[in-house]
Amino acid sequence: MVWLGVLVLLYPSAAQWFEQRDQAIATRELSSTVEKAGPTQRHQLLEAARAYNQRFATGSGLPGDDYRTTLLLPDTDVIARLRVPSIDLDQPIRHTLAESVLVRGVGHSENSSLPVGGDGTHAVLGAHRGVAESVGFTHLPEVVKGDLIHIEVMDEVLTYRVITTEVLEPEQAAMHPVYPDRDVVSLITCTPFGVNSHRFVVTAERLEPPPVHQSSGQPSALPRFP
Repeated sequence: MVWLGVLVLLYPSAAQWFEQRDQAIATRELSSTVEKAGPTQRHQLLEAARAYNQRFATGSGLPGDDYRTTLLLPDTDVIARLRVPSIDLDQPIRHTLAESVLVRGVGHSENSSLPVGGDGTHAVLGAHRGVAESVGFTHLPEVVKGDLIHIEVMDEVLTYRVITTEVLEPEQAAMHPVYPDRDVVSLITCTPFGVNSHRFVVTAERLEPPPVHQSSGQPSALPRFP
């Protein structure tokens, strides 16, 4: 019985370690796929995503059928990579906030701009919190104003600085205004832990140029030794 109790206590840490290993593999495979694609294809995919965001900002019938194929390279379902150094987070980003996506990492809300940056964009990313098998955004409430967020998309790294952290009602958190002259990203998860009645929202604004140059395609430092 003692061993059973020990196994129960160890399960979340072990499960999350394996999950982070799988995420590191996914981001490594994405970097390899991006490199193989070449500059022309990468440019075309980014331009298509930016055109999508322009249409989205004007409300011209989006999201549409092209949403799930925008930003996708062959042989991968990962569209970008999210890194938040202050909470040791490094996870792949996939289309939608479907459960099948969130158990594997971070999802992109289809009711927001695609995470490629640019004025007049507001990308929204979501993940689980407190799930035994997934780290997700479990540590998101530890993020503070001034922390940096990096989004790696194709061969570009977009750097954002946190400007607000707040607890909102679900209806408030579902509103993602787009400002014509701003490049904003929001990270959202449920709170309080185990209750999930509200949403913890981190909002960050693009820094251009970034304070420190970030190279794309760097290997993940996760998972660390448990």
